[in-house]
This record gives sequence, structure tokens and C-alpha cells, in this order.
Amino acid sequence: MATMDTLWPAWEALQASADEALRIGTTHYFKCIRQAVCDKLALDALSFARLGQKDEAVYDHLVYLMETYREVVSLFESQEGNPAPDLVAGLCDVLNSRMRQFEDVDMGQGNPVVNEKRTILEKALMRNVEQIENLEKEYPIEPEKHHAKLLKGTWKSLKDSIVNNVFPALQVIYQEALERCLSSINDLHNRETANYYTDLLEREWEVLGLIIQVQVKAIESASGSANGVATILTKLREAYQQTGPVISGFRKLMQSAPEVIVPELLREDVENISDPCAELDTQMFIQELVCNGDTIFEEMRLWYLEAMSVNAHNFIITELCFAKKVVATFSSGADNIEDTENDIINGIVETLKIKIESLNESLEIYETDNRKLLESISSQIPRLTGQDIEEAASQLFTAWCEAPPEQESIPAFFELQESLGAFGGYHKQLVKLMAANTEKLEKSALRFKKETLLYEISTYEEILFYSVTRLRDSDQPEVLAAVTIFDETFNSLESLIADAGITVIRPIPHDPFNGKEHEVLTAEEQEGFAKGEIIKTMTSGFKQGDQVIIRANVVAAR
Repeated sequence: MATMDTLWPAWEALQASADEALRIGTTHYFKCIRQAVCDKLALDALSFARLGQKDEAVYDHLVYLMETYREVVSLFESQEGNPAPDLVAGLCDVLNSRMRQFEDVDMGQGNPVVNEKRTILEKALMRNVEQIENLEKEYPIEPEKHHAKLLKGTWKSLKDSIVNNVFPALQVIYQEALERCLSSINDLHNRETANYYTDLLEREWEVLGLIIQVQVKAIESASGSANGVATILTKLREAYQQTGPVISGFRKLMQSAPEVIVPELLREDVENISDPCAELDTQMFIQELVCNGDTIFEEMRLWYLEAMSVNAHNFIITELCFAKKVVATFSSGADNIEDTENDIINGIVETLKIKIESLNESLEIYETDNRKLLESISSQIPRLTGQDIEEAASQLFTAWCEAPPEQESIPAFFELQESLGAFGGYHKQLVKLMAANTEKLEKSALRFKKETLLYEISTYEEILFYSVTRLRDSDQPEVLAAVTIFDETFNSLESLIADAGITVIRPIPHDPFNGKEHEVLTAEEQEGFAKGEIIKTMTSGFKQGDQVIIRANVVAAR
């Protein structure tokens, strides 16, 4: 047996390592949960915003207009022999002026409307992170719930516990953060940057309209049929035409009733997170735990021998008890019949006595055969292998981790493990041996039931059907009294059968024939009965669970 001098210090060191792993794992899972919730919040805030990306398109369209202006100026500057140079120069000056004004307000740091939305989102994410960090501070780690799983190298218990504990609060945090975020993003009137660039695009559209109406028309009039000039000016008209729908569509969206769709945070959003990489070194403790494994195995072997013996003994006793009750029932029926000159009654009583004698002989044979089986069990117990010892180490370690004993209870722990047989491969061999012997006992019991007990009961039912039936119309009190005793004997037998978990198969007229449970003695044509229907039952059948032991004898219609 491992001594407490070495085993307990090894266990304390392993516990300390598990505590640290639990702390690391908790921190890791909350970090992953924060990231998962923030990622979903960022995605949903942009996906479900009322304006979608249309507010971002306002700035993008302004950039498109400026690029069109730049292209038009560049084309005119590279064109030779312009028929209206002064008018073109004036147009280019205006376009350059518009571009300079835009450049004066554009910081060159990407789409400012996107940046504004990102700022709103970042505030929501920071608030989100802060609230989840508060959940982490309040989370009860509870080492006693997770040590066993951590020591076996699985993190699922800790992850499930954290998710189950904080998920309702996470849903609230996420929902409130998303609603605030969407409210801020959708409120264009209070978004300074989006407002500014929306107004700027509308003003630019108006200015472009005036440029087309005045300067472009003047250049077109002065240029006549010069194709090069017309092609360049067409770019301004196309830009103007494309800008109008952008503005009108955006205005229409702003005037429409908002459709609020706020998605929920689902468990799978926070469950699909990675496990920590931390691992615990358990080998030293396992070696200490099973340092006296040979003794444990021997004690377990002896315990299993006793357990199998008790199991087999109980099995035999159960069947013998049932059988003896059947014998007692037949004996009671025979003993309670008063002396009579009725040949039928005397014949039935004599038959009962024969049954009793036959049953007693069968009981003795059954008990002897099964005692021999019981005696052979000890010689069947397998010897130990190296694999048995390795599996024992694993099983014993699991048992210790799931219910760690106090220092003073270590001897009792080992005694408990010996009695429970928590030693892997060897345990499986013993269980297999137990199953094989149990199967032999079950087959022996089934054969005994079928060929002895239920056979005698079934033939007694035939006596009721063929012989006792002839006595039922008698006017002699002693005959009717005997009939009552015969019926009561049969009822008692059926009660014993039910108590033993056996079901009587006794179909009624018009029941369909069932080849599994019924056996046809004769097939007859009978008015009112369809082919395959049962006309009458001659003797009952029996089944235990789904297993049919004896089929019922029936007369069926043909």
C-alpha cells in the first residue's frame, strides 16, 4: 500500500498545480468569451444598422465626384486645339476649386463616416469588455467541481460551467450594447461626420448641376461638333445623373419608418471557443498511487470470487424458491381435497401427487447441477497481466480525482476501490467471466422453467380443460368443492407466475394468429371466423419479457 509519507505530499503538489491550471483556464475562457461576444457585436452592429452602408456610400460618392473632376481637368489639359479655351479654363478652375475645398476637409485617413461608426462601435465594445470583466471577477471558480476533470486532461467541465453561469448575463450585456450601438449609428441627425458629408454631397450635387447648366452648356455651344469635348463633358453629366439617385435613395431611407431587428446572442456563439494549452504532470502521483498494486489486485480477485459466488447463489435460490412455491401450491391443492368416490377427482389428485414427486426430483437435479457450476467459478478467475496493472493505475487515479479522500481516509479509500473493482482490464475480464456464468445460469433456469415448472402448470391447465370441466355441472356439494379447490390452485399458480415476471399467453377468440406466440393444434372452418383468427385456446403459453418460453396451443380458423 502506498504510504501517506509519499502519497499525500504528491497529491498536495498536484492539487496546487490544478489550482493554477484552473485559474489560467478561467482567464483563458473569459478572454475567449469576450472576444466572441465582441466579434458578434461588431458584425451585427454593421449588418443590422438601419442605414447599412449607405451612409458610408455618401463619402465614397463624394470621392467619386472628385475623381471625376480630376479626370475631366486632366483630359482638358492634355487636349490640343480646344475650340473654346477660355471657357474650358474657367470650368477647370471651378473644378480645381471644388477639389481643393474637399481636400481641405478630408483628413486622408480613409472614409471618415466609417471611422465615425467605428468610434461608436469601439465605445460599445469597450463597455462590453468592461461588463464581461466584471462577470469574470464575480465568477466562483469552485475547484472541487473541476479538479477531477482537469486532472484527467479535460477542460469541458470548466468551460460548460462558465458558459452556463454567465450566458444569461452575456445575453443582456450583448442585447443592451447592440441596441445602444444601433441607436447611435442609426441616429444620423446626431452623427456629426455623417451629417456633414451628407450635406456636403447635396451641396456638391447642386453645384455640379449649376456647372452643367451654365459652363458645360456654354462650352458645348462654343465647341460645336467637336467630339473630344463632348466626350469629356459627358463624364460630368454621368456623375451628376448618378449622384441624384444616391441622394434621393438616402433621403427616402431616412424618411421611412425604421425596421428594428436586433439579433440574439446564441449559446453556440460563445461555446465554440478553444481550450487552454496548460497540461498537468500526473505521473509521479499515479506511481505513488499504485505502488502496491499487486496487493490491491489480489484483494480484488478474492472479492470478485466472493461476489460471483454470492450472485450465482442468489440466482439459484431465486429459481429454487419459485419452484418450491409451485410444489407447495400443488401439495396444498391435493391435500385439501376430501376423500371421495368420484373417479375423476381421485384421478386428478393422483396426477397432482405425481407432479409433486416429479417436481421434487427435478428440483434436486437442478440444484445439484448449479452447485457444480458454482464450485467451478474459482478455477476460472484469470491471472494478472502488465496491461491489467496499467489499466488499474488509470482507473484508480480516476476514482481518486473524482472523490479525493482526506489524509486519514487513504486506507479506507483503497479498501473501497478493492471492493468496487475499479481496475480497468482485469475488471473487464472478471465482468466477462461473470456474464458467461450468469448466461449459463439463465439458460439452466430457462430450461428448468420450460421443461419442468411451466410444463407441469400447462399440463395442469389441460386437466382443468378436459377433466374439471366435466365436473362443473355436478349437483354434488363435495364435487363442486373440489372444483373450487382445483380452480383456486390454478389461480395461485398464475399469481406465482406473475410474481416471477412471467406473462401468460392466452389469446381470446378472433385474435389474429401469431406464429411467435401461438401453435396451431388443429385448423377448422368455423362460421363467423376469418381465416387465421383464433377460435379457442387449448392451453396457455408463457413468455418472460420478449422471450417466448412456451407457445399457446390454439385452434385456428382456416
